[in-house]
Amino acid sequence: MSNKKKVVLSVLLVFFTLLVFSYITHKTNLAEGNDVIVEKDIIYGKGGDVELKLDLARPAKGRGCFPTLLFINGSG
Repeated sequence: MSNKKKVVLSVLLVFFTLLVFSYITHKTNLAEGNDVIVEKDIIYGKGGDVELKLDLARPAKGRGCFPTLLFINGSG
């Protein structure tokens, strides 16, 4: 294995180790349920006879616009 490949693999190993450590040691409000309202199965449309539903997690406190993440499942 070349030195360049060893360096790249070492950097990736360190990156993923730090990523896992960060995930384990830092909990988010959503994971703990603190100050978060979760609304499940909100119907936002229909696809034929099937109701299309979403789950919404939002801060329990605060006013105004909040940043949004939208996850779309690609499976059929």
